[in-house]
Amino acid sequence: MDDSKNLKHAFLISITYFTVSALWIFLSDSAVAFLADDADKITILQTYKGWFFVSITAVVLFFLSSKFFNTMHQQCIQCFEQNEKYKKTKRSLEQTKEIVAASQTELSKYGTLLTTIINNSPDAVFAKDLDGKYILFNDTALKMVNMTSDEVLGKNDEMIFTPEDSLKLKEDDRAVMTSGRAIIKEEEIVTNDGIRKTFLITKGPLLDKEDKTFGMFGISKDITEQKKYERYLLESKDKFYNLSHMNLVTNLPNRLHISEVLTKKCLKNLPFYLILFDLDEFKIINDSYGHRFGDKLLFEISKVLKEVFDPTAFIACMGGDEFGIIVNSSDREEILVLMQKLHDNLNKPFKIDLIDVYITASSGICSYPDDAKSMEELYQAADTAMYKAKKMGKNRFSFYNAEFKKDAVAYTQIVTNLKQAININELELYFQSQNNPITSKIIGAEALLR
Repeated sequence: MDDSKNLKHAFLISITYFTVSALWIFLSDSAVAFLADDADKITILQTYKGWFFVSITAVVLFFLSSKFFNTMHQQCIQCFEQNEKYKKTKRSLEQTKEIVAASQTELSKYGTLLTTIINNSPDAVFAKDLDGKYILFNDTALKMVNMTSDEVLGKNDEMIFTPEDSLKLKEDDRAVMTSGRAIIKEEEIVTNDGIRKTFLITKGPLLDKEDKTFGMFGISKDITEQKKYERYLLESKDKFYNLSHMNLVTNLPNRLHISEVLTKKCLKNLPFYLILFDLDEFKIINDSYGHRFGDKLLFEISKVLKEVFDPTAFIACMGGDEFGIIVNSSDREEILVLMQKLHDNLNKPFKIDLIDVYITASSGICSYPDDAKSMEELYQAADTAMYKAKKMGKNRFSFYNAEFKKDAVAYTQIVTNLKQAININELELYFQSQNNPITSKIIGAEALLR
């Protein structure tokens, strides 16, 4: 379009120049012929006419050339500028291409790195869109459900898990989507191989730049074996607790257990009674019939204790033939009735291996907080009272009295002093004769230790 216009303009200029030149020649020649008569004048006028025409033509040519070269110069400058712009644009595009290529390389590296990390994670990593369809499911997750990525991606929970499990998972997803917060919980899920496993699942929302939720992510850790170990440890703990806190012969709590209970009850400052009793001459039964026979007798006595005392009482076998009972009461008369009932039942014969066995017991009773303020003091007081019952003839019970402690201290002091006297040779032996009062003859002697 521009070339045709340029040709048209050039043609018009050429026609105009030709017309003007032809008119000039015709008119100038006519004027010269009119003005000059001789040949010399005609020659001079022709010369002037020629120079004038050349001058005018030169001027016109100058302006036309000036305009032409100016236009060419402007076009050259524009072409140069456009060329420079093109070069800059080209360089910019090349740099952009390099940057894009470098970015793509980096993105590829990060993508590969992220994929490698996710797929090599020992935990299941997954993500869902707002419709609950999986958009990410790593290799560990695929192994857990025994499926391929084509079978999982784009599918929802109903296509992978049982109806019950998919309903639970949907409820968790709804909680995450609604609250916009992450949750951590344990879930039992049946996998495709039909095995119920326990998973520790962490779920959280996927947010865009405007903090709008566009999906959710999850990390699921198989803790089935860990839960087995936890159950084993709990069972072992209960087993060892029973071994350390139970008497194997009577299936009653042992001394350690009752000591812990007494320590806790002393901290509550509520009144109660502690009863200690042991069997009189139990060693004779063991020596006569054997320890297995004695163990059966102890078990039968534990049954009697459970019949006499209500379930609120704490009954323990302290070891050997000694028992302890904690009664949650502050009524002394109630304890008197219970102890009388206990000793009446113990005085009945026990049939062990078709043998009737009679046994008696001596019991000591103390109260908290009147007689003692701690577990150790309670043991000491009840034991002192039991010793008093044995001293009174056995087969009876005795409440603790502060005087018992004084007697026990005095007895202990006497025993201690006698032992010290033996060690330092402070004892002397004297003999005193025994005489017959009728005949006055010596019939023997008494040995006296002074």
